[in-house]
Amino acid sequence: HANSHIYTTLLTARCRMGNLDGARQLLSQAVKEGVLLGEPAFNVVIGAAAQAGKLESALKLRASMAAAGVRPSARTFSLLFSAVAKAARKVDKNAPNKNEELRDVKGTLQRVEQDLEESGVKHTSVSFSALLKAYEETQQIQAMAEAFEQPPPGVELNVMAYSTML
Repeated sequence: HANSHIYTTLLTARCRMGNLDGARQLLSQAVKEGVLLGEPAFNVVIGAAAQAGKLESALKLRASMAAAGVRPSARTFSLLFSAVAKAARKVDKNAPNKNEELRDVKGTLQRVEQDLEESGVKHTSVSFSALLKAYEETQQIQAMAEAFEQPPPGVELNVMAYSTML
């Protein structure tokens, strides 16, 4: 569909320019106009939100994706796990409320994992490595070790997974 390709190109351009708000508005406009956007269009904007460290934005975009009836992929969840890891890194380790903030990020990670399961999406080596990194950043070392020892069926541990474990 030509319109979806045009919108995806425009979304990519806005994200590369660092215009996340503009990309989100354009995505909203496309959905309202009934343009059938695919998973790549949503992933471009989710990825930009993740890279910018805007976890809530990435989660809202995932919800918009679901509301539009667009099925996520392992790539979608790789991006969301990366957003969670980045949010955990941003928690000020010296802040008096750091434990609460980290607990909130851990809860978000659990919800993203549950979303992956409920969506029927199977992990790839990349998404699984991103999950391991999110466990590390949220200080869930036991969960990280257990997941590493029992990777999902079909997932081969890659360099990123091994380097996370070191």
